[in-house]
Amino acid sequence: MTRKPIVYVNKIDNLSDARYCAGMGVDYLGISIEPESIDYVSPEKFKEIERWVSGPKWVIQTNHYLANLGLGVEIKKYSSASAIHIKNNIYESIEPSINCIVEMSFNDWIENEIDLNKIHPNLLFVVLNNLPNYDYLVHSLKSSLHTNPCLLKLEKHQNIWAQTLIIDTDVAGFMVHGEKEIETGLKNYDYLNNILE
Repeated sequence: MTRKPIVYVNKIDNLSDARYCAGMGVDYLGISIEPESIDYVSPEKFKEIERWVSGPKWVIQTNHYLANLGLGVEIKKYSSASAIHIKNNIYESIEPSINCIVEMSFNDWIENEIDLNKIHPNLLFVVLNNLPNYDYLVHSLKSSLHTNPCLLKLEKHQNIWAQTLIIDTDVAGFMVHGEKEIETGLKNYDYLNNILE
C-alpha cells in the first residue's frame, strides 16, 4: 500500500482554493503575509477564509521584509497559524519556539549536509525548490545523508511525478501553489489533481 504523502498548498488567497484543498485532505495551507506580494492575505481576509475551513493547519509565509520589522507582531495578527514558512537565509533569526518550515534550493540542500534541527529546534520540514530532472532527483534523495523531512516543491509540469516519488524515495510529501480564481467561485483544479487524488 502506497503511503500518504504530506501535502502543503501555499499561496492560498481565496476561499475556493482553501475549501477545495480541505475537502481533498491537504495537510497544510499557506498564505503570504508580505504586503508587497501579489499573493498577500491581510489579517482580515485570513479570518474570513479560515472560519469556513476546517482540517488543514495554516502556515504563514514571509521573507526578509517582515523578519526585519519584528515577526512576532505580525504572527499575532494570524493567531491560528501553526507554523511559519521562510527562506533558508533567515531561519536563524526565527525564535526557537515557533514551528518553522524552511525553503531552499535543491542544490543548496545537496551541497550543505546541515542538520537544520540543530539550528532551529522546531523545524517541521525542509521544502526543496528548483528540482533537477527526475532520475537525478531520485538518486540524490536516496543517497543523501540528510535527516530532515523534505517536501518537494512541484511545478505544474512536475505534478505527474508525485505518485512515483512516494514509491521510489523517502520524501515526506509535496508543496504546490494555489492559483488565482478566474472569477469568484470559478476555478480549474486540474493542476492539483495528480497530487490530491
